[in-house]
Amino acid sequence: MTPPHRSRGFTLIELMIVVAIIAVLAAIAIPAYQRYIGEARMAKVQAQFDEAVRLVRAEMSKNAAVQARGEPSDLPTTGEGWLALINPSNRAIAPEGGVPAYATTVNDALGVVGVSYDSDARRITISRPAYLLLAQQSVHTVVIDVH
Repeated sequence: MTPPHRSRGFTLIELMIVVAIIAVLAAIAIPAYQRYIGEARMAKVQAQFDEAVRLVRAEMSKNAAVQARGEPSDLPTTGEGWLALINPSNRAIAPEGGVPAYATTVNDALGVVGVSYDSDARRITISRPAYLLLAQQSVHTVVIDVH
């Protein structure tokens, strides 16, 4: 008498059920992950914008104290000088493209914060890009007069 045949492995139905479960989980997880990544990138752009504004205002306060002591101003006099002060060695990187986070013109597609200096008016302008969902908010620009 031959021994009864023992089945090994999974049936086709069992495999199809597993594939269906994985597909449902992926359909839920992938959009949530993409939303999370987008929010993190927008937060990075907003933080870089806020940091640039904070740094320029801090430099203005420091310069006021320097001038109050009768010493000459040590503020940058060019747009490139302000960029070097805000982002030394281009350490801060934009969320897209691996480019520096700050440039003389704003780049909405890459999330690059715009920093420009008008030497005639002695005014620095910092512009937040309309990056991803930040585009739905009003374009945010801060203009600071250099004393």
